[in-house]
Amino acid sequence: MTITRNSENEEENNSRMSKQYRTSDLIQGKVLAALPWEGGCKTEAVARYASLDEDAVRRALEDLIRRGMVTIDDQNYWRKKPLD
Repeated sequence: MTITRNSENEEENNSRMSKQYRTSDLIQGKVLAALPWEGGCKTEAVARYASLDEDAVRRALEDLIRRGMVTIDDQNYWRKKPLD
């Protein structure tokens, strides 16, 4: 059994993340999967459905906006962008 330090684990996790996004593809995928196709969700609901903390969900949603996969309306509801 090998024991790794937290800093080594963080470096390994950071290496899996794109340099232009703040969250990993795995977290973004979980958040995207938690969003319904119809209607939208608030950040708190997405965090609950994805079983993640709100800060991680908020960062992932911001990354997904940069990717053009989700939108947010004036009432703070997150929605998936339709596949055109």
